[in-house]
Amino acid sequence: MSSRASDPPFNHSLLAATQVRPVNADSFEPLGFSRSHWIDRLEKVGDVVQIDEARPELGKLSDVLEKRNSIIEGGPIDRDSVVALLDLLARTRSQQQDAAGRWWRSRLFPSAGGVHSIEPLIFVNSCDAMHSGWYRRGTGGVDEVQVPDGTRFMSDALDALGNGWQPAAVLFAASEPRLTSDRYPGGESLLWRDAGVFLGLAHLLATALGHSSTILGSVSITQEPSESWPSAILGALALGGRIPA
Repeated sequence: MSSRASDPPFNHSLLAATQVRPVNADSFEPLGFSRSHWIDRLEKVGDVVQIDEARPELGKLSDVLEKRNSIIEGGPIDRDSVVALLDLLARTRSQQQDAAGRWWRSRLFPSAGGVHSIEPLIFVNSCDAMHSGWYRRGTGGVDEVQVPDGTRFMSDALDALGNGWQPAAVLFAASEPRLTSDRYPGGESLLWRDAGVFLGLAHLLATALGHSSTILGSVSITQEPSESWPSAILGALALGGRIPA
């Protein structure tokens, strides 16, 4: 993690997050129902819920949840998966402006007040049809971009991944925290909520696309003041090769 004395206050909320401990899913019975009860209910819902109606190849929600696993397989990522991830995570389904002139946007994942201060940014390391570099979703498609702090972002992500692994790609939760704090002063915790939802969905979409992945607790804050984008990385998703059949 990259941290400096001048970092914004939201960086320090990570301390509380480190105190969270996992719950044994087999022994956890919410609302008095067994785990098998909830799995059965989920399968019934998943039978009729597609990940994205425009992309039936992504499959049913229940199948993706059952297949989901935090693991990195060797091998490259394919170009279609890179494009699909950026398209799905950056696509605005609808937007409207309120009486105060503020824009509210709807995407596949929720965001506090519809602000969506988090955008997908990916570094492709190993892909047969794309050369190594940084990519994001532009107005006309997927664009290769320059990321001034990219070397540090990748270094922080690889440190979080550990074991000297080199993933096929790393998808970053690239953020402009100011967009959220301008609307919700003192609402830094909303950024962490939004980042968690973003990375969770990205992990499920990677699974639906057939690629292995694991979420990284990689946080990087750009030295203030800075005009470069993004000014903060609020987590990342390491992407590997194909999930074995």
